[in-house]
Amino acid sequence: MSEIIFNLNFPSGEKIEVQKDMARLYTHLGNYAVYDHVFIVTDEEEATGIYLWAQIPPDNPVYNKIAPVVVENECEMHQYVRKPMETDINAFEKHASTDEDEIPSWLPPLT
Repeated sequence: MSEIIFNLNFPSGEKIEVQKDMARLYTHLGNYAVYDHVFIVTDEEEATGIYLWAQIPPDNPVYNKIAPVVVENECEMHQYVRKPMETDINAFEKHASTDEDEIPSWLPPLT
């Protein structure tokens, strides 16, 4: 079990204590930089987790706070990826098409 590096608190009351081995940073080259994100693994076996996108909403303040924490704690990083994974593209499209009123339900504040 690794150390807790930050907490995510959701409007529903759910809280996730994010450990070092749960956080992964992905940055992409060129036009693919729109897919930059931090992925928080919630179930390793099912390969599921929470996406914190750099650009959803534009210039996402939560991403801007969490990405440096991920780097500082030397979490898993995938930098300068040439092309995003299909699962990331699908997740991005789903989140990008979400009604703006629904954004707070999946974008937690940082504590």
